[in-house]
Amino acid sequence: MRRLQKRELVFLAVGALFLATMGVAWAVEGLVLEPMAKLERQIAARERDKALLVELVGRYRELAAKHRAFQLRLGREGGEPFLALLDRIIAQSQMQGQLDTLRPQGTTDLGGILETSVEVKFSRVALHQALELLRRFSIGDVVVSIKRLSLERRYEDRQLLDLSLVLASYRAAEAR
Repeated sequence: MRRLQKRELVFLAVGALFLATMGVAWAVEGLVLEPMAKLERQIAARERDKALLVELVGRYRELAAKHRAFQLRLGREGGEPFLALLDRIIAQSQMQGQLDTLRPQGTTDLGGILETSVEVKFSRVALHQALELLRRFSIGDVVVSIKRLSLERRYEDRQLLDLSLVLASYRAAEAR
């Protein structure tokens, strides 16, 4: 084998140094940088999960507070029947003359809570009267929800409305 000249040895040394440098860089990237990037992705995913968990905890607390308030309202309800309550609210709103029908729809068991529905129809009602009636339903101690609401203008007098409601009352079911 022939001896290499100094210039060839320098080129070989530079090439070997370049290959060694590339090998070390590849090893550093493979052994250090890729695992670090993977860890950063995992940390970002866990941060997103943590933010979602914090949001869900807040929503749970809000719903739990609403549930406790609902249970408290159910527990406070007096013995007044739902139809008697509706009659009282209609009388307080001075809308007996506009009441067309008051028809019970029945009671449904919703798993520990009884829902009693009533269809109520009024005719020739002014808008402020309808709003006052709805306000009275929302401020009482009894849990009343409006399942359906329909307002239609009268043909004879465009200032008056026909109001149709399906109301539901909720109360705790008796333990069996």
